Amino acid sequence: MAAPAAGGERRRPLWLVPLSDINMILLSYHSAFAMADIALRGLPDDIHRALKDAARRNHRSLNGEILARLEASVRPPVRDVDALLKRIRTRSSRLELGCLQEDELRTLRDDGRA
Repeated sequence: MAAPAAGGERRRPLWLVPLSDINMILLSYHSAFAMADIALRGLPDDIHRALKDAARRNHRSLNGEILARLEASVRPPVRDVDALLKRIRTRSSRLELGCLQEDELRTLRDDGRA
């Protein structure tokens, strides 16, 4: 037997729900998760070939490649600040410049312009 629904009513088992009600449930479920379709016209051949090549290299379909590029262009990248600082410290430690004074930096800059 079905568990009581909110308000004390008993829900009917799915096989007793009229088919028209099930179709409405499925239709509303589909529309809640539906995505927009876009048709792209006038795409130059060289861009189409470049996208297909990129899709092949990235192991994606052409549609997947286009979606990935669109998403990357409209969503800000997620940055791991701690990892970025660690990379900066690692690179700066390899340079072994130590602490340069402002006048030393100016001299280095000016010598590079000569």
